[in-house]
Amino acid sequence: FLDDLTDADVLVHVVDASGKSDNEGNIVDSTHLSDPMNDLAWIRNELLQWIESNLTARWDTIARKGRRKLADMFSGYKQQQRIIWDVLLGVEKYMYEEKQQDKAL
Repeated sequence: FLDDLTDADVLVHVVDASGKSDNEGNIVDSTHLSDPMNDLAWIRNELLQWIESNLTARWDTIARKGRRKLADMFSGYKQQQRIIWDVLLGVEKYMYEEKQQDKAL
């Protein structure tokens, strides 16, 4: 389902805040309540791993084509260009100031 997110404008993830259901949606008794924050952490982790695997699989092309290719990839995740460039410039500033490298890519 993760690849379908590139066509979506929004992701709605419903969480049982009461903790009365397990990760499969089954009702659990009051002695086995689940922590709804674990559910949020799971979906966040899945999204981060998916993005990382996409970047890793295409890293040779990204490194060869530079910042524009990386920015284009993140625009595929429906991220605004302004935010993408703010992050990239922030990373490059960090690389210059902390690692003494001219640029990240």
